[in-house]
Amino acid sequence: METTTNYKLPQWVKADQIKMDTFNDAFGKIDAQMKKNADKANAAASAESVGTQITAVQEQIVAVEQEIKLVSLGEPRTFKKLPAPQTGSHLLCRLLLEKKKNNTHRRRPGSDD
Repeated sequence: METTTNYKLPQWVKADQIKMDTFNDAFGKIDAQMKKNADKANAAASAESVGTQITAVQEQIVAVEQEIKLVSLGEPRTFKKLPAPQTGSHLLCRLLLEKKKNNTHRRRPGSDD
């Protein structure tokens, strides 16, 4: 029995008797190779899809960066400085100091101001 050049599949001539094991083995090889080819094609298509998605995201990033530049070209903004958050003990100390400060600025009884 002769075989094919590339995959060594059985190649019968008229005088050969076809054997079931040889026939099944040949189609098993064909099936396995077709599956490998299909898997490679699917992987390539998936990679291409990911590449397309990355390009789309990059384009969105560029668009957002341009919008940010347009917004930043507007009038300058001023922001009011907010006090830092205070704990209970800090707040109590601050209030006592303010009370003391206010008491020292009041007129004292008996003064002639």
